Amino acid sequence: MNSIMQETQAIARGLRRRDPDLLDELINRYQYRLPRYLWTLTGNRVAAEDLFQETWIRVIEKSHLYNPQWRFETWLFSIARNLAIDLLRQRHPESLDALLHPRDERAAPQWPDLGTATPYETAAASERAGRPDYCSTGQLSWEHAEAREARTGSSSPSGQFALQASKR
Repeated sequence: MNSIMQETQAIARGLRRRDPDLLDELINRYQYRLPRYLWTLTGNRVAAEDLFQETWIRVIEKSHLYNPQWRFETWLFSIARNLAIDLLRQRHPESLDALLHPRDERAAPQWPDLGTATPYETAAASERAGRPDYCSTGQLSWEHAEAREARTGSSSPSGQFALQASKR
């Protein structure tokens, strides 16, 4: 029997016994790879950390289902992937109504604190929400113009002219 088969057999026996030393070893072995994988799937570090813990709880609960014919890593990452998919299914996409009626606090995007946010942070949040912040004259506010200039190295007002022309 090769070393991989021996290792998977030992893991299967340890999981069935709920061996705490084996569990500590496995958590240490996957303490970096698994959270990175979950972060990639969710795009959220906090959610990835929560899923990391939930994955290990599921490993303990479902340890009797582990088949030593397969590598432990494959089983572990499939549990993590399924938990991430379940989490992503629970998220509600932003509706068109939320975009049209931003005063609805449940649907409003998260904006930075205008008292402490830099112009770039304010402009970036506005762009992420898909709504550049134009003042009443139809030109970009000075914060957004400054941020665009810092990002692109150009103070070209071509976007402002396009907006003014579309309002006429």
